[in-house]
Amino acid sequence: MYNDLNRNGVLDANEPGISGARVHAGMGLDVTTNENGRYTVECAAKPDTRIVVRLDLPAPYKSTTPNPVVVRVSDEMSVLLFGAALDPMQLRLWDETFRPGSIKLTNSALADLEKVVSMLRDGRSEVEIIYAGAERNPTLVLGRIRFVEEIVSALWRAQGEHWSLRITRQWRVEEHPPSMLLREPRP
Repeated sequence: MYNDLNRNGVLDANEPGISGARVHAGMGLDVTTNENGRYTVECAAKPDTRIVVRLDLPAPYKSTTPNPVVVRVSDEMSVLLFGAALDPMQLRLWDETFRPGSIKLTNSALADLEKVVSMLRDGRSEVEIIYAGAERNPTLVLGRIRFVEEIVSALWRAQGEHWSLRITRQWRVEEHPPSMLLREPRP
């Protein structure tokens, strides 16, 4: 079980293991991945028996490889590489996040962006920018989203990350913002 940092479904160099995931191999064969994301299931099934192997991921990980998988038992050892990645970090922008009529951030919002990038260091490589304010001027809103995207990308590069950062964008009109700018991924 590995942290698929670039979400490509392939174990790449420097992608760490994920500990604490439960592997269910049917017939009551359940194990937990170790600190390196490795596990071993010893199965006494006859050759040509098919078993379903399923991985229960620790929150907030989501599979990037097929899960569950069907394995045909043979005399050879089967190697299953389950990949998973953390849900995107959500960054909600409100009208109050910016200086009035400008694409420039308030000082507190800029500090929050720096927190986002430091959280990304923990294995996240995707940010979902959601503009959810009442502003209806598309030129201003899109300019604000692009400005924030540029800052997040620059902070990411400045900390020397070698994984590419994925940024997705949404724009929703909401009249009453909650009190926070940043939010952890949905459960």
